[in-house]
Amino acid sequence: MNDKEIKDLDLSADVVELCKAHNTMQFEAIVEMLENNDIPYAYSRKGLSLGTFFEYSSKKSYIQILVYEKDKDRAFELIEPVLMTL
Repeated sequence: MNDKEIKDLDLSADVVELCKAHNTMQFEAIVEMLENNDIPYAYSRKGLSLGTFFEYSSKKSYIQILVYEKDKDRAFELIEPVLMTL
């Protein structure tokens, strides 16, 4: 999995939040779906550091996943089952 930081998206374009991942499996599954479907994304951590996040997720720590607005609907359709199950 490639690390994507905020700077990897062109912020002058319309960038929107796709979702917030609250646990490791959810984050990895979402990123895999986006990468497999060639949807550009970036993420930003809130709360604990990345290593700690994976071990101890909470409602106050999450990873915000961002996509271009034009890709949001298609991306959400792909990840919706992940959000419902993990």
